[in-house]
Amino acid sequence: MLGKRGMRRGRPCFFIPCPMSHQQEIIEQLLQNILSELRFLSAWSKDWDQLPRNEPMMFPEEVCERLRCSRSTLNNYVKKGMPYYKAGNRTYYKWSEILAFMKSTRK
Repeated sequence: MLGKRGMRRGRPCFFIPCPMSHQQEIIEQLLQNILSELRFLSAWSKDWDQLPRNEPMMFPEEVCERLRCSRSTLNNYVKKGMPYYKAGNRTYYKWSEILAFMKSTRK
């Protein structure tokens, strides 16, 4: 018997009916997955709360566009000391700090 089709994180998945004896196992696994996601979101929100709020933060794509450089060039600037902020797995930049960094490296 074929299962019902759905989506999970943008990827297709299938829901396959199971016997009553396996329902408790499935429920426990789902609870573990939910708790894992909640722990991840909790850690991410702590990082997010530490970001400065007095100036809009920029994504790397925006920085590359404004500096007219490639992503690898931006990564080289970061290795040389360009300031950045991390929240979860995302990187953010402040334009004023980028300008200050660029002025300090121009000697």
